[in-house]
Amino acid sequence: MKLWSMSVSYRLGLGFHALNNEGSDGGNLMQPRRIDVGSATYDGISGEILRRHILKNFVGLCEVRDLPILSFSQALHPDRSIFAIRKKARELGTEKLSKSNPQELYAAVRRSLQDCAVIDVGGFLAAFAEKGDALQIDQQTESSIEEHVAPEAVVLQSSQKSNKRAAPENMAHSVKANQKIAPEQEIMRDMADIGGKSDGGAPYTVKRDSVFDVGWLVSEQPQDVAVTQHVAYRPGGNQRLFSQTMRSNIYGGVMRADLHRIGTDDYWYLQPNTERLAVSLEEQSSRQLALVEAMINSIASPTGAKVSAWAPHVFLTEGAIVLSSARTAPFVSPIKISLQRDEEPVALNEQYATEMLGLANGVDTWAWAFADVRQLLDVLPNIRNILHIKSGL
Repeated sequence: MKLWSMSVSYRLGLGFHALNNEGSDGGNLMQPRRIDVGSATYDGISGEILRRHILKNFVGLCEVRDLPILSFSQALHPDRSIFAIRKKARELGTEKLSKSNPQELYAAVRRSLQDCAVIDVGGFLAAFAEKGDALQIDQQTESSIEEHVAPEAVVLQSSQKSNKRAAPENMAHSVKANQKIAPEQEIMRDMADIGGKSDGGAPYTVKRDSVFDVGWLVSEQPQDVAVTQHVAYRPGGNQRLFSQTMRSNIYGGVMRADLHRIGTDDYWYLQPNTERLAVSLEEQSSRQLALVEAMINSIASPTGAKVSAWAPHVFLTEGAIVLSSARTAPFVSPIKISLQRDEEPVALNEQYATEMLGLANGVDTWAWAFADVRQLLDVLPNIRNILHIKSGL
């Protein structure tokens, strides 16, 4: 077994963007992410939004390359892991998951990893609620299902209440006709039930650490924000003004992926006669390459919030990539911090790419530098060849 791992340190120059915001300040002005270091305030783009972009890229590659993926993961549903485990438990013949049958739980977790590459690479924390709690169905009575009204019915009811010409009896009929169960409850029909207090309680919480880690993008210069004012046009009048912040800066970022963990079952030791690797070597390699490409594509074409009208002007793409088969791939950050410089504690680390290139030995560690998007994309075939040759595929 080789400890395949990849790390990336990179710089992005982004102009006139609103990729990540903290929300409104109460005055209809969207506030950007802020990072306070010493007495200075720097601009930031959170790792959460960068991570979601990588997962969206990964989903697309899974669809194109016919890698296994569940519908919950295609939609990046926040509860996709719980849905997957319950669905796979039912497919394996388990009607109810509880603390009294942990073997069935671990088998369902393993099958979820096998049948969904997103759950495999993205990790999860599946904390199950006891029967009757949030997102659970009481399948013994039809009335409990009918009590849940679909969001569309609520919107319809609200709309018709505001329409003075709608007769009360018509409104009631329309809401009743559109009464449906919520989407989450519909898909739960094909899932294993969750135990209650009378039969051992909800199953144990299971988790899987993400295969890849993403750091925040942090600006090299203190935050510089421009405020632009806009109007939501309505032909009938009653225009509403709103304000949006735009930022421009050069950002430093890091990310890393433990590629050797892809396709492995974290609970294999609790299942008799079970190997740690839950997929074939060919399947593992396909998932590894898809994740590598998804991460690289996220740098080549950065995106985030508000891009429909504030797409970033990308004026710089550079960095370095390290691939290792012997250890977790190290990286050197493109920024450095010194709290002794209170006014400007963050600065460019000019030697980061050189130091990362110096880690290569051609035996179990390889490194590449890129100065633009073309050079970044050209690293992909090099990584693919090394993974194939060294893995014997």
